[in-house]
Amino acid sequence: MYNSTRRARSRSALLLAGFIAVATLTGCVADSPAPSAKPKHSTSSTSSARPTTKAPTSDADDYKAADWATPIKTGTIIGTASSDALKIDIHQVAIASATNDGIQVDRETKERLLKVGDELVALNFVATNVSSSPIRLVSLLPTVHSDAYPYFGGVPTGREMDWMRQIGVDKLGHKLDPASPKTWVLKPGESFAAGDSYKLYDAPYEVTLKVYPANEDGSLQLESALMDTKVPVTLKR
Repeated sequence: MYNSTRRARSRSALLLAGFIAVATLTGCVADSPAPSAKPKHSTSSTSSARPTTKAPTSDADDYKAADWATPIKTGTIIGTASSDALKIDIHQVAIASATNDGIQVDRETKERLLKVGDELVALNFVATNVSSSPIRLVSLLPTVHSDAYPYFGGVPTGREMDWMRQIGVDKLGHKLDPASPKTWVLKPGESFAAGDSYKLYDAPYEVTLKVYPANEDGSLQLESALMDTKVPVTLKR
């Protein structure tokens, strides 16, 4: 059972490699100088306290989840991208204070870029097949940027698994099954969602969405992007 579950998690990483952590990051070490602002709270790496959550009012559409998808958690839609094949709604689900340090560090100072007490925002990305044909997917590749983050790559992501489960945001977006396939087929009209938590800045954000169809062996058809766009979003406190 352990080996089967481990293999399933490995395959899960293929489906939502960038969708989870939900944002795709180019690495855990930043090359640019560290931000000048000092953290408001303790920099301890662990804490037993649960995050305090503030959740916005939902204004979401109804979604029909695929059979293989986990339940779709909605919140306030803060951005939407559409193509002939897909529609992706970006939901702000909740805000909380981090109880764990992040894994990214400044290359020079070695300081964590996300520290205990920093505010986090949970975003959920809901993808819907708006075409008339099934779509075979391996991954969605959102990257979350902020003007206040001076480093290369997406903004830091949180390590709040208990909180994520509590608010219903799933990093994988599909049910964990030892028999999980390499790819997932999203039928016309069906949706699935996956998300993550990101450091909250008082600055504009932008989400980069790149989606490619997949072959049955899991390889991507890079010449046929289903979506390749950037979406400006305004986070709500």
